[in-house]
Amino acid sequence: MSRQERLATQIRETVAKIIHKTINHPDIGFISFTKVKLSSDYRIAWLSYSQIGSDSEREKTFKALIKAKKVIRFELSKALNLKRTPELRFQYDSTLEKGSQVLEKMKEITDTTKETEQ
Repeated sequence: MSRQERLATQIRETVAKIIHKTINHPDIGFISFTKVKLSSDYRIAWLSYSQIGSDSEREKTFKALIKAKKVIRFELSKALNLKRTPELRFQYDSTLEKGSQVLEKMKEITDTTKETEQ
């Protein structure tokens, strides 16, 4: 595992802990960080997260994450002791939602097939 991959994993785990234990913002719903991508110079970290909920809940969560970004970055710098803590950029990961939609469609097809066979 490369240094960049190790650091991305540390950032993902640490930010998740910070949000769930330190940041008590009511608009941040139950989220799960799916991936962290670092720029080659380690100055920017893109954090992808998934969330179950409506579009309005996802929008509230995104806005709350943006508001809490400075505090999260400060806590991250204390936890990781890096020379330079990367700037955090949050982005919603719709992969889980798309996967759920595919499973629903597959179930519909299976149910339709069973009905026509009977």
